[in-house]
Amino acid sequence: MCTGTLIAPDTVLTAAHCVTDMASGTPLPAQEMRFVPGWYRGTYAAIGIGSEILIPPDFLDGVQQRRVTVPWDIAVLKLQTPITAVQPIATVSEAEGPYRILGYRWDRPHALSDGGACPIDGSVSAVLTLSCLVTFGTSGAPVLAKDSGIWRVAGVVSAKGAGKTLAVPLDPRRLDALDLAATAPELQATPR
Repeated sequence: MCTGTLIAPDTVLTAAHCVTDMASGTPLPAQEMRFVPGWYRGTYAAIGIGSEILIPPDFLDGVQQRRVTVPWDIAVLKLQTPITAVQPIATVSEAEGPYRILGYRWDRPHALSDGGACPIDGSVSAVLTLSCLVTFGTSGAPVLAKDSGIWRVAGVVSAKGAGKTLAVPLDPRRLDALDLAATAPELQATPR
């Protein structure tokens, strides 16, 4: 189980390791993927079935060479049919926070969890390091940042470790690697 975010009616943003066979380094069959927005104790707003998975080549290369590829642990699941019952969340690049992470944790899989304020704890150019804790199931969750009073997706949760959360920031380079400009021009990151 992983978390994903609807960023366009037919586009879900998540972590690449959630949609990849980590032994072979290949994407899982998209048609076997289900995106269930609004899940709460057995109820939901819709069900989306995957049609295509887009993963940055740098992530796949790293997995095949057994390297950690957190800076590229981001993927898009394209859906067979657009979801209209849920409002997509826009993306933003170069967000300075404050940040929040919403996700479906393994220990609370039937209700969305809000980890509260999630201060930045440093940033390497390729990885956003946050001083909040996440657990299994939160992989692929959105790192939300308030931009002009509106919460937008600024990153994707990749890993946890040593009391920190590692996330992939949504800068234009990563969105270009997912070929989002070609598949959905409206998904280019919104600069601050």
